[in-house]
Amino acid sequence: AANSIGKSQSRMASGFAKVGIAAAALGAVLGTAFIVKATRTFIDFEHSVTRTAAIMKITAQEIKPVEEEILRVAAASSFTATEVAEAAQVLALAGLTMSEMIDDSAIENLVMFAILAGTDVETAAGIGLSATKGFRLEIAEMDRVMNTMVNTFTSSFTTLETLGMALKFLGPTASAAGVSIEEASAAVGALGNAGLQGTLAGTGLRMAINKLLTPADDARKTIERLGLDVMKLTPAGMEAQAALSQVSRAMDATKQDALETGIEIDRLENKL
Repeated sequence: AANSIGKSQSRMASGFAKVGIAAAALGAVLGTAFIVKATRTFIDFEHSVTRTAAIMKITAQEIKPVEEEILRVAAASSFTATEVAEAAQVLALAGLTMSEMIDDSAIENLVMFAILAGTDVETAAGIGLSATKGFRLEIAEMDRVMNTMVNTFTSSFTTLETLGMALKFLGPTASAAGVSIEEASAAVGALGNAGLQGTLAGTGLRMAINKLLTPADDARKTIERLGLDVMKLTPAGMEAQAALSQVSRAMDATKQDALETGIEIDRLENKL
């Protein structure tokens, strides 16, 4: 019995030794993988920051305040420093200055916008910038655009992606007609509640605005019967109407001058 117990203990000791060696090897592999991953993450972050500096045409030393802001925002959010750095890169491409990114909290506001929308920072930045440019607004007004979009997708049956797609199709036409980003977003939200989202909502509203601005005869009669003047619904429409009226008066004056000139020519010909 003693011999059997001794042999058993020897086998157990040998087994534990093998387990220890295997655990040490596994630990070494995992440690190496962690170091490789951490190094790759750091390289990606540095690459994004370097690209941002190049876009802004500043040196690696001058970009340090932006880098510190990125790390601060990332530490306070669920996004990695690399993801926030990519957002800063998008903002730099849009023309934002270092002061706007840091002092005006553009990077932090963008990250909060992405968190509320439940999407990644780069996607949120692209949609926000697209809507801002689509409505011919200055980049400084991007906060206004993001706040409007948040109010819309949190109070209607829309998401940031479907809202952004709708505004992409609607923005230029709505802006030209004098419709604000707030009014357009509210309209998209109303259609979203009715089950019409994304490109369907955007193209539908765009067609509606076009038909109101250039109505067919039946539509014009209906508008007149309701006592509406589509051209006077917005400041842009009023300006357009004033310009058209001026051109119309000039054309009438030209026609009158041509008519009088023709009469004088006929008189001269008759005298000759």
